[in-house]
Amino acid sequence: MRRRAAAIVFAAAALAALAACRESQPPPVAPAPVRVEHPASGLAIAALPASLRLVSADGPVLELAPADPARGGRFTLTAGDPEPGGINLIEVVRAAGVELAARPEGAFLGQRELITSTGHAYSARGTWVEDGEKREELRIYALHPERSVDRLVTLTYVYPAGDREESGERFNEGLFVLGELEKLPAAD
Repeated sequence: MRRRAAAIVFAAAALAALAACRESQPPPVAPAPVRVEHPASGLAIAALPASLRLVSADGPVLELAPADPARGGRFTLTAGDPEPGGINLIEVVRAAGVELAARPEGAFLGQRELITSTGHAYSARGTWVEDGEKREELRIYALHPERSVDRLVTLTYVYPAGDREESGERFNEGLFVLGELEKLPAAD
């Protein structure tokens, strides 16, 4: 019995010594978050999710795409002109539902109210057929974080229609971007 215990202790010590002698690899360093600024909208995405990449931040539309091109899709961000009379997000999302349903073989899949750090936002989702392919579109509407003027911020994600899991992943990407939106500091 003592021999057996001694053998177990020796084996454990040998394994520990072997592990200590092995060259240890430092843990991989996570890439720094990518900040994307879009002067035309007065907005920045503080940390772009790793699942998306920047296509263009020039002009009136900020364009992103999936980091994996095989996923397909186009994600855009726009900010409308100031609306002196205010913006009714509920009416905006209802109009989006009508528009999505009116497309070829279109179906409005519903809307959601979202509560964010900058206030309420609404999403609308629908499908339609384009060039023989079923497409899905997610739109998220929010008010610009610059509260001195009312400007509609629209996040639009168009992608090949998939299953519930794929739709959920795309929705989560949209929510992540919405949560990372911040106003650009005023130019001096």
